[in-house]
Amino acid sequence: MVLVPLAVTTSTKVDAALVREARAVAARWGVPFLPRRAKESVAPWLGTKAAALLVVGGDGVTLWDAEGSFGFHAGMAHLRRMRLRAGEPDAFVRVAELRAGDAVLDCTLGLRRYALGEDSGPIEVLHADAREYLKTLPSRAFDVVFFDPMFAKPRKSQPAFDMLRRFAEHAPLTHETLAEARRVARRWVVVKGAKYTDDLRKLGLEDEPGSRFTDVIWGRVGPSAAP
Repeated sequence: MVLVPLAVTTSTKVDAALVREARAVAARWGVPFLPRRAKESVAPWLGTKAAALLVVGGDGVTLWDAEGSFGFHAGMAHLRRMRLRAGEPDAFVRVAELRAGDAVLDCTLGLRRYALGEDSGPIEVLHADAREYLKTLPSRAFDVVFFDPMFAKPRKSQPAFDMLRRFAEHAPLTHETLAEARRVARRWVVVKGAKYTDDLRKLGLEDEPGSRFTDVIWGRVGPSAAP
């Protein structure tokens, strides 16, 4: 069997709906789907059938390779949602000046997997290179354009996140892409960065005032002049 870079399979709790979902994921990404029997381990597959596996389960999606795994789940996003529901401030909402009904383009979006709730909005996920996709959009297409690029210098994090870094896009945000984002944005282009680095300054962005207890900083810039 030819070793493929990435394949999709299901968790051990296999049912018809889960298989359909996993097959749809494989088709969307253009990678093989590997059927899995109940209680069958995927460990022997790594390095023989595939270099990495995306395992679709009822409780989420997990990325596996020979060195470990990383599970995609709501995590901090869920905690932020609960804090917002309780009326607590949120840095992104504040910097982006988000309002009800806004259209936001997240150029570094992860997975879509959670149901629409009364305090959330619909998400349309498009698998594309953000640098190229921005060029196809008309001017002023979104209220806010957001970038959360992979930090050049890794922060201290859980070991599982090191695994995600091996598969993530590491290309830095460029002035050209930022310019396209400014053309597409109606209000702000927001960029998330790491404290004690010059990531934002390289792009000509100033740090927005924020908490001194976090190692995350935010920059923003308004739309470019109308074409």
